[in-house]
Amino acid sequence: MLEVKEDFVASTFDTQGFLTRIKSGLAQVRLKTPSGTRTASEWINENCARFGVKPQFILTVMQAEQGLLSEKRVLMVEYSVKSLPYLGDAKPAVSSPLDRVLRNQPKKTPDGNKWVLVHGDWRMIACCGTGIPDPSGEGAVPNWDVREFLGFDKQVAQACSTIRRYLTNFEKSLALGDPGMRVVKLYGGENIVANDVVSYVLLQYTPSEKVITERTSIYEKYFGTA
Repeated sequence: MLEVKEDFVASTFDTQGFLTRIKSGLAQVRLKTPSGTRTASEWINENCARFGVKPQFILTVMQAEQGLLSEKRVLMVEYSVKSLPYLGDAKPAVSSPLDRVLRNQPKKTPDGNKWVLVHGDWRMIACCGTGIPDPSGEGAVPNWDVREFLGFDKQVAQACSTIRRYLTNFEKSLALGDPGMRVVKLYGGENIVANDVVSYVLLQYTPSEKVITERTSIYEKYFGTA
């Protein structure tokens, strides 16, 4: 019988101890959040507890998306976002390795796509890769304001919320006995049915079969068999 594995639900985990043990730069991070100043591990734990998601999975996503677990340097949390004038489709040039220009098309944009200039460490700004349109965060999605997803605090909260939504849908599919609720449309258009929660969540988060193998390998490297 299919079941939701313990690996994907909240449980006690020493996130700070883990980050310190592997000498990740995340162990030294402190950031300002809506709840006050937090360490990276505190913010991860708070949001995982809030949404019922195990911290190990969020950490796996961070390593897969940006290599944050294996990064030993102290990571920069501060960043800035500046709206640029609409000058057509030509992408504005940047003057710093810490600059990145993104298309942005929020609601009520009168003149089409906008450009925004983001300055900071992109690995932290988009640590979980959530809410950043593919490919490479440079696409523009109608009625989507990418600024609402930028920053370590927003990324962690949004990733936990997203994963909880996937878990809830998987749980409903089991309760109703409806495998159709577990159909995932992959990049390229192929539809597959995910018959275990690990595959389902990974595929929903990034719809590519290659990602399952990659992220499962990361999980097993740091946390043991998933």
